[in-house]
Amino acid sequence: MIYLHCAPEGRKLDNIESNSAVSFCVVGHTKILPGAFSTEYESAVVSGTAKRVEGDEKREALIGILEKYSLDFLKEGLKYLAGKIDRVAVVRIDINHISGKARR
Repeated sequence: MIYLHCAPEGRKLDNIESNSAVSFCVVGHTKILPGAFSTEYESAVVSGTAKRVEGDEKREALIGILEKYSLDFLKEGLKYLAGKIDRVAVVRIDINHISGKARR
């Protein structure tokens, strides 16, 4: 599963509520090869279903994001989270299929 956070309202959440089928693309290393008129790349695409989560799952997902991206500031991040948790939405993507490709 994948967790992401976003504003608590907006088109993304409206669309997920109307149709939970989603795709999620991640692009890793890229390098333009001007003389070859091409690009080196690596990417992965996930297909699945998305759902807004609340309560303990929402809090744990946000803590996981803090641990991944701000581990050295976890104490400050937890304090920040406590005051802002109602001002953010969390979406969980349950993965049905993953594909990837690369050109190196």
